[in-house]
Amino acid sequence: MKKILSVSVATYNLEKFIKQAMDSYVNFEEAEKLEILIVNDGSKDNTEKIVKEYEKKYPNVIKLVNQKNAGPGSTVNTGIKNATGKYFRMIDGDDWVDTKNLKKYIDYLEKNDVDMVVTNYSLVDNETGKVVPKKYNTTAKYNKIYNIEEVCSNLSLDM
Repeated sequence: MKKILSVSVATYNLEKFIKQAMDSYVNFEEAEKLEILIVNDGSKDNTEKIVKEYEKKYPNVIKLVNQKNAGPGSTVNTGIKNATGKYFRMIDGDDWVDTKNLKKYIDYLEKNDVDMVVTNYSLVDNETGKVVPKKYNTTAKYNKIYNIEEVCSNLSLDM
């Protein structure tokens, strides 16, 4: 089965968080449509060991990609080089997905051929658990396809 979405997860010494990140994807009902690339940027903790356990348990979803420590930008490039999905998304190893809307998102990606899909997200304070929803600053309407020229000047993208 061709993967719909490749998610490149940048990790460096994130053994405390990486399970939550991977669990949020593998527990998704249609996980086989996802390719989760864990790009280990030379971690010195147990990140690699933890990811290998998940890779063995979920070989059609999780893939470990090890590299020498080269910084965040290099993890993006490594993720792109290894991705096979129709779409690509980059996240950090301490990020995770709330899967309640993931099926709708994957269905959209499957049915549409666009260059970019922008979604809202939330920031979570690891110490307090406080959730701060973040919405993109754009005049674009939800679920409408635009030419990039129509929205470029009003679009502010975070990594």
